Amino acid sequence: MVPACWRGAQVLAGLGSIALLGFLSGCTLGARSRLQEDGLRADRVYMPIAKGDFRAGDIEHAEPTTTGSRMLIDAVAVDTGVAHWVDANGLPDAIAVDSLHKAIMLAYGDAGTVAVFQGKEDPVAQRALLASELDAVVPDRRLAGKAATLERLIAAEDRVARVGKRLVRALPPSAAATGPYYGFELMAVTPASAKLFGIPPETAGQIVGWVDPDGPAAGQLAAGDLLIAVDGVAVAGHGASDLPPLDGTLTLTTERGAVQRTVQVAPDAWPYAVTVTALSADMPNAWSAEHKVFVTTGLSDLCERDDVLAFAVGHELAHVTLGHSEPKSQSDRVIEKVVKFGILLPLDVASAQIIGGLARGLVNRFNRDQERDADRLGIRYAKAAGYDPHAALVLIDTFKERVPIADADRLFDVHPPYPERESLLNAEISALERQ
Repeated sequence: MVPACWRGAQVLAGLGSIALLGFLSGCTLGARSRLQEDGLRADRVYMPIAKGDFRAGDIEHAEPTTTGSRMLIDAVAVDTGVAHWVDANGLPDAIAVDSLHKAIMLAYGDAGTVAVFQGKEDPVAQRALLASELDAVVPDRRLAGKAATLERLIAAEDRVARVGKRLVRALPPSAAATGPYYGFELMAVTPASAKLFGIPPETAGQIVGWVDPDGPAAGQLAAGDLLIAVDGVAVAGHGASDLPPLDGTLTLTTERGAVQRTVQVAPDAWPYAVTVTALSADMPNAWSAEHKVFVTTGLSDLCERDDVLAFAVGHELAHVTLGHSEPKSQSDRVIEKVVKFGILLPLDVASAQIIGGLARGLVNRFNRDQERDADRLGIRYAKAAGYDPHAALVLIDTFKERVPIADADRLFDVHPPYPERESLLNAEISALERQ
């Protein structure tokens, strides 16, 4: 029920340059000020409305607990058009203010529509919500989208890690750089990961996000297990940066379905200490830093065959083994802030932070001679691991078609031109076939 003083309020026809919305009655003065402040702080951003704040839709006696609820109360107070609309059509799911066009937008998720008000009795526009708006207006839809993105990352991680493991195991042994392989990765408990794995959303801490089905943790851990303690040290509720260094055989206490288990995971020995992992990003790209290789979900998707992906990973491994990634480089220090324990990497936490650091120019930049050397050695690594070396040419053809050199990400700009890379790779393949 809209209060009488709000029903009687009239909106000025001419809106001032400072005032977001006009007002007449004294009861709207504080409402207009609050709405202007909220609107400018989150301009054109839909703020969810907690319908439980409005008993039986009664706005007059509402007790707002969210910014969106407060904005709706204030919008009804300053605009009779909004007041009449809400009285007739019910509470919206979200509200936004467009300061440029001095408009109030009421979004209805179930109907998939938005009504736009600019100080007139009737809405100046009614239209369907865009897909991006629906994601913002319908919390379950937004959360489902985030869970789907996380699921895509885990699928990419499974593939990238499997290909990377095969490549690493085929590397020549390096006594100075051997390393452990645990075969599982962690991620923070977020609303998205909680939804994906069906765990209580109020849970805090780290969960197992991925387990190598052929690795040392297989049968001991499962995706969705909550990490309770490491070697007897409680870590439940802690963030990734609070976890102790993981080394040697691990005694892990986990919780699954309210049942705690204690298991031991003894790592496999790798001939080279290197992490190969996926990052959530649509751009097709890969990077390397000291003992670390990162492949984006975009590149994983682009490489439809594992032998094509093997060349991309092998190229970055070559940068690592050839020493192109300088120890303790600036990019590596950025990465170490979120990767403290060797092979284990917090999947979803790492992506945004690492990509953000790399995108700011902190990535190791290689010269063209180093890129040529990485192409040559990368194709040999792929061949040694049993992958088809001709797949390297498929990757170049795919990039030519989908990522023209003029549009390529700037992190690719030191690579030789595509025709030169094709010629080099063909020569390397021929040399391999003659051996």
